[in-house]
Amino acid sequence: MDFNRSICQSPEASLPREWLETNGRGDYGTSSILGCNTRKYHGMLVASLPELHNKFVLLSKMETSVMEAGSELELSTNHYPGAFHPKGHEHLQHFSTSPSPTWSYRWGEKLLQVSYALQAGEHRALFRYELLEGGECQLRLKPFLAYRINHTEAKANEFFNGTLHQEGESTSVFPYEGMPGLHFHPSAPVEVESMGNWFNNIEFYRERERGFDYHEDLFCPMAMEVKLQQNSPFYLSVDLEQSQPDTPALWETEMARREQARAPFAAEKRDFISILKEQGAHFLTRNARNELSITAGFPWFVEWGRDTMIALPGLTIYRGQPELGLEILKSYAGHEKHGLIPNYLAIGDGDHAYNSIDASLWFFWAIGELLKVEGYRQRVIEDLLPTMEKIISTYREGGVPQARLLDNGLITAGHTGTQLTWMDANAYGRPATPRNGCPVEINGLFLHGLSLVIDLKSSLGQDCGDLQDLANKTSASFVEAFWLEEPGYLADVVQHEPDGSLRPNQAFALSLPSCPLSREQKQRAVAAMRRDLLTPFGMRTLSPHSHMFRPRYEGNGDERDSAYHQGTVWPWLLGHFVEASLLCSDDPKAEASRLAQDLQPLVVDHLDTYGIGSIAEVYDATAPHRPGGCIAQAWSVSEVIRAFDLIDQHLES
Repeated sequence: MDFNRSICQSPEASLPREWLETNGRGDYGTSSILGCNTRKYHGMLVASLPELHNKFVLLSKMETSVMEAGSELELSTNHYPGAFHPKGHEHLQHFSTSPSPTWSYRWGEKLLQVSYALQAGEHRALFRYELLEGGECQLRLKPFLAYRINHTEAKANEFFNGTLHQEGESTSVFPYEGMPGLHFHPSAPVEVESMGNWFNNIEFYRERERGFDYHEDLFCPMAMEVKLQQNSPFYLSVDLEQSQPDTPALWETEMARREQARAPFAAEKRDFISILKEQGAHFLTRNARNELSITAGFPWFVEWGRDTMIALPGLTIYRGQPELGLEILKSYAGHEKHGLIPNYLAIGDGDHAYNSIDASLWFFWAIGELLKVEGYRQRVIEDLLPTMEKIISTYREGGVPQARLLDNGLITAGHTGTQLTWMDANAYGRPATPRNGCPVEINGLFLHGLSLVIDLKSSLGQDCGDLQDLANKTSASFVEAFWLEEPGYLADVVQHEPDGSLRPNQAFALSLPSCPLSREQKQRAVAAMRRDLLTPFGMRTLSPHSHMFRPRYEGNGDERDSAYHQGTVWPWLLGHFVEASLLCSDDPKAEASRLAQDLQPLVVDHLDTYGIGSIAEVYDATAPHRPGGCIAQAWSVSEVIRAFDLIDQHLES
């Protein structure tokens, strides 16, 4: 995606727009269009280090300037209290995200192009500098180092070791004992000037908005200078490897890889789906155990089981890569314990977390989506059915922690102090959206899981009488317990009495083929959700008519978390709402056309305003539906891909 000078030179227009680079192993790079960091999570090399069990902002920035007539013209931009300094954005002519983040700066008759990329599979940031016009110039580069966990801020201290180590043309820094060194490998000889300066009080306005500490000190160990000749690029690798690489060759190989990866999506009839499918690769992550998984969101989330299962179909099956989906499912099946798959995979060799009851049920849903692909049924039976059976058996035998199968076939879970479903926020020391009891989607997904196991076992000629009896009981109890006749929709949770709050969680049950409601009941429930919950950017998490409704997602941590599921819009909920709407519509083609029109603002107007080319985690519940949370959320992207696939199937039928 491309941005012209009017956007690039306006901090108000450019700072909210953030680009993203990833390397497929958990590392990322991200910042604003200006390269002016607005979050503590921003950086050019944020490395996932399993041996240290965290992600670390190593290289925060690469400050770029040129020497002109004995003085330094700075092309970078930073924000300090009350001021921007330097103001390199005043020279920024153009920014593009494809095939990698690229900036074009003009001063006088000279035009400099700066490109950056993370190399796939390696802890390596690559930089390319080319003078396109102007003959020659003296380029000056200053790395700003943070060397801290990405959830924290760096502060000036006496322990940072800024000593430079030279080996050939390469320069290395080893800031802290026990952490990897950072190595700078130029493609041509550079003049290195030792600096050892702290740049204090760099300000992150996004962190101020979120109620966190928003000042950081960054260390600059050196300046590197090289003369650029027009149309003769200079390359720099910043990485964790001491050996000198062939940096130009690495760059060309990485660009070729991207072109090849982009090719399958070029023929998409919807441009925004092509963009989303291309961006979807950012979330696919091969971790330190060599397992394929999904990073839930950037820049601050990691590998979460629930998010992985929800995002898996859209990021693999609906991107034409079902084999990757099967690989992920097999990896998580291997971590099953006590009838649960993990809700959090440790970055290193630590313990996984098993703190949700629905990750295992979403596991069934993802398998159901894979079973729709021709040729995968037998492989599911061989590779996944044993784990599916074990999960069902564990629920039936009462072995799932904090969950219990009632005599009526419904699942009840948790207590007043637990948050075990996807609405898991805590605010002011307590659950922000208590859902203990029988949540509607947990029971809808459990019934779906039963149906899948019955189908697979029956195809093998195995007796499923007891499972079918349980499924019949659960179906009858589901309708009796959850259907609210007067308002015409499903209760969100049933404890001693049903909770009649109108929420989108019923869409999960309504979208499944095993849903036991009548067609008329489904249509009434979908109509209620359309009326109160559907927005052009996703589904509200609570009806505006509720006294608990929160229109804006803003403020400090507790304020945001208390609004997280009390009205805040989530795009990922669209997948199941769209599917339910199409399943029960009397005119699916007309409904598909209507839905496509309803969602135009999200996919046409939004993709270049927050996380460039991606979809945010959440939006405000009321217009203008300001984006918030992660700039790129796996299940937001995946479920929008899936929703439009379903829409287009009906439009083409």
